[in-house]
Amino acid sequence: MEQWEDQKKQYSTTIDQLYGIAKHFVINDYNHPLTNVADEFFCHEKSNTLVQNQLYKTINIRISYSQKLLSEGMQSGEFKSDDSLLLAKIFDTLLYGLNNICRDLNMDDTLELYKKAIDTFLFGIASSKQVNPPDKN
Repeated sequence: MEQWEDQKKQYSTTIDQLYGIAKHFVINDYNHPLTNVADEFFCHEKSNTLVQNQLYKTINIRISYSQKLLSEGMQSGEFKSDDSLLLAKIFDTLLYGLNNICRDLNMDDTLELYKKAIDTFLFGIASSKQVNPPDKN
């Protein structure tokens, strides 16, 4: 996250920062050469609680950061008021899932897919006529 903090300054809005952090993850984290090795290791090391704890710590740092960013967007009026922790978990899960399906894509296609995913996260897919979501039942 330290590298991101340096890059963050070039983005003026929270929305731009969400796109920027996704690009940062693609370039610096998810496509890192050790990612495949780490994934394989974690699949075979289910009983290693020390490793699991470190992984959860890393995930929680990302989620906390996203929660803070989303809260700032809510406070500035860029986003409507909502549960920032829940949205941060959805956002992190979105990025993580994209990481798992982009391994065979080139960098440009990966970045394009991430941008479309963030567009969908931010603006949804419902038409403007769909004002109220269906009941939760």
